[in-house]
Amino acid sequence: MNEDEELIAAVEALLSDPRTDPGIDVETAEQAARAVGLLDEGLQNGPGVFRLMAEGGQRGAETLSSDRLQVLSEMVQNADDMGATQVR
Repeated sequence: MNEDEELIAAVEALLSDPRTDPGIDVETAEQAARAVGLLDEGLQNGPGVFRLMAEGGQRGAETLSSDRLQVLSEMVQNADDMGATQVR
């Protein structure tokens, strides 16, 4: 099984049971981005309850901030709160 197939299997396992150990460690930004994309796709195209949860989460996030870059500000603030000298 290649790396992408392992990632797909891990995401499918998590979508099936969020408490499961996916069995892999995401080690690069590219893998993380691919995993997030696969999770988004699975939530959007999966059972109706997943779509409703994803839509509700999106609406809830939009009520907190309409700034699409707010997450970056939060990440920097959290890093600063922990005394980090750099953010990657």
